[in-house]
Amino acid sequence: LAMTIGNLAALVQKDLKRLLGYSAIAHAGYVLLALQSLGEPGLTAAIFYAMGYFVMSLACFLVIGEVGKDRDTVSIESMSGLYKRAPFMAFTLLLGLFGLIGLPPTVGFVGKWFLFSAALERGQFYLVLVAAINATIGLYYYLMVIRQLYWVEPATDERIAPSRLVALTAFAAILLVLAMGTFPGTFWDLASRAAAALIS
Repeated sequence: LAMTIGNLAALVQKDLKRLLGYSAIAHAGYVLLALQSLGEPGLTAAIFYAMGYFVMSLACFLVIGEVGKDRDTVSIESMSGLYKRAPFMAFTLLLGLFGLIGLPPTVGFVGKWFLFSAALERGQFYLVLVAAINATIGLYYYLMVIRQLYWVEPATDERIAPSRLVALTAFAAILLVLAMGTFPGTFWDLASRAAAALIS
């Protein structure tokens, strides 16, 4: 229910913050997929994915915050041609969305692999199938945003210059999204220790 309702609700959103909000419900469903396996591997996978989701969504919301600094809502259309107005911010959002989609070499790919593996080990094939279908639904609305970033001409030539703090935070988020996806061992060990402490 969390995966399906979250993705279907996100599918019809025009406001980017709402879209990512409903998307978060879907990602909570992916985490529940591992948690319901009722074992340390599942809990470890859930903690690992939660850490990854934090940095992926941080990357996205940093950009949304910069683009919509003076607005309550940030429409998908407001991202038009962002690669021309703020190339680094556009790349940050692109990588965050790639992670949320679950594309390699991001943490989203490895994290979903761990989640689905934990569920399959408990024989939850049909739940994993539902998750895979939902991931495909998510792919559509994330690609709508990416299309707006890189394939639609900007409505304004106004440049967006992030502050040094925002730029450094975005750079750190990018590094973590890629590091956790490329070298997950260290982060998996942290999640495993956390899971063992919670179970004991």
